[in-house]
Amino acid sequence: MSASQSSAEPKLGEQEWREALMEVEQARMEYAKHVDTTDEDGNLAGRRWLRLWRAERRRDELMRD
Repeated sequence: MSASQSSAEPKLGEQEWREALMEVEQARMEYAKHVDTTDEDGNLAGRRWLRLWRAERRRDELMRD
């Protein structure tokens, strides 16, 4: 295995791993884009944060398997 591959990759389908990483990055960008918006509904900001948290948790779970 090359140094650039995660130890989680061989245990997972490559597609599942990539999807988890993409979800984290998309959620992070969405949250960061709107975190400083003062006129945004508090519930919407909370949902964005929760999406990011869930995506990071899923990624972390996949890495542990």
